[in-house]
Amino acid sequence: MRINSAEIAQNYLSEWGIPVQTRAGEDSVKFLVPQDAGRKTALARLIAHGFVLEESILWVEQTDVFPSCENRLLFEKLREGYGATDSFHDLPVQVFDADEAEGLEQFAALALYYSWDFKVLCLDSRSVVSVDQDEYLSVSSASRMAELTAMFVGFHLERVLN
Repeated sequence: MRINSAEIAQNYLSEWGIPVQTRAGEDSVKFLVPQDAGRKTALARLIAHGFVLEESILWVEQTDVFPSCENRLLFEKLREGYGATDSFHDLPVQVFDADEAEGLEQFAALALYYSWDFKVLCLDSRSVVSVDQDEYLSVSSASRMAELTAMFVGFHLERVLN
């Protein structure tokens, strides 16, 4: 895992042709995030092992939405375990290689538990999963939209009309 600043990540994504500000719109599908912690764990696993094909980015965009339901120290200690020394507010982007799916799963699970705004970007397929503090998950993709929609529907996420 590599840690980057938002500015470096924006440049990197521009090189890949992935829009940084991907939000729910007519080209995305929106679902409700499950409330149950076990389902959130399984959803993080699905994102890390089913959504991602190669290199991916997890970008934490907003924290402190519900401070009573987050444990910042736990997130920081997880990052330290991967060698990070800077605050994730300074370097909010984690880049994972294809063989680091378990790491992506761990970070995504914590972000889901804490109701943070975050994105997981799959670089090779130009696909994006965005989760917001209102607990909506939006997916968009340049090449895998039907496959990804079926994957999340198959996971029994409730689809929301945009």
